[in-house]
Amino acid sequence: MKQTIILLSILGLAVTALPDNSVNSFEERYALRQHLVGQMSPDFQVKDLAGQPRSSATYRGKVVLVDFWTTYCAFCLVEMPNVQSVYTRYRAQGFDVLGVSEDHQDVKPRLSAFVRAHNMTWPECFDDHALGRIFLVEEFPSNYLIGRDGRIIGMDLFGKNLDAAVARALAAK
Repeated sequence: MKQTIILLSILGLAVTALPDNSVNSFEERYALRQHLVGQMSPDFQVKDLAGQPRSSATYRGKVVLVDFWTTYCAFCLVEMPNVQSVYTRYRAQGFDVLGVSEDHQDVKPRLSAFVRAHNMTWPECFDDHALGRIFLVEEFPSNYLIGRDGRIIGMDLFGKNLDAAVARALAAK
């Protein structure tokens, strides 16, 4: 019992020793991400895994989900079938997905096989965190839904929320 109290005391000291601004800075960064909604999407240029160039201009006139993920993110893997379902349902209506792997460099050689194995049929790129920095992404999964006019119309849309947001965006003219 005495050891437990000492350990809890030490843990309590360790937790209270964390700087208060660590939580605030995350909240501030998340608030900055939220402020991107309603703004024009940042310009970007990447190459997909097939070597094809992809840019913000590639997607003008379409509704596009820019989906940031990693191979080690459990929720990313759980959400992939939902993204596939929404992509399949709305692709013919002008919806597209750009998957952005934010994995470490050592994963890059295995990424194409991973994408095939998980039935990710939309364009994927390995970005080495450059695109993630532009979009202020710090956690995974993260995504932005961009409207036909290039404005960001939603962020961090998962499950039924993604389907509903894509349907609304495609219905808007």
